[in-house]
Amino acid sequence: MAAQVGQVAPTTRREVLRLMVALGVLTSDGERFVGVERPPRAQDVVELPAQVVSSLEASQAVNQFTGYAADLVSVALWGGAEQAVAGLAARTLASEADVQAALAYAEGRGLLRVDRGPERVVLAPLDRRGNHVRGEG
Repeated sequence: MAAQVGQVAPTTRREVLRLMVALGVLTSDGERFVGVERPPRAQDVVELPAQVVSSLEASQAVNQFTGYAADLVSVALWGGAEQAVAGLAARTLASEADVQAALAYAEGRGLLRVDRGPERVVLAPLDRRGNHVRGEG
């Protein structure tokens, strides 16, 4: 991994810190090392086996979308099944791309069935067996 970012395998703490700078996890002003606000994804920095990349992406999706997908399920249960993507984005303070990604995640996890139209989506929350759950809306 170190060689992929132009570093030798670290043997001291200082070399580990330099490697972390090369990987984009830390920054340095020459004397101090500080963590970056948004470190790059490992698979964007170094070449990894496909199986590792797949596992990392699945884990990152869980971290990024689980809470948001739950919010969208709540919207479908209490706000009515038919929703405009722009409206969902405005109500959840997200971009339309994030809404679409969260909907795809929720659908892939079996939380929602999503019927997509040109500007609107129809959200059908699902129970653990994949049956439609009726909401208040």
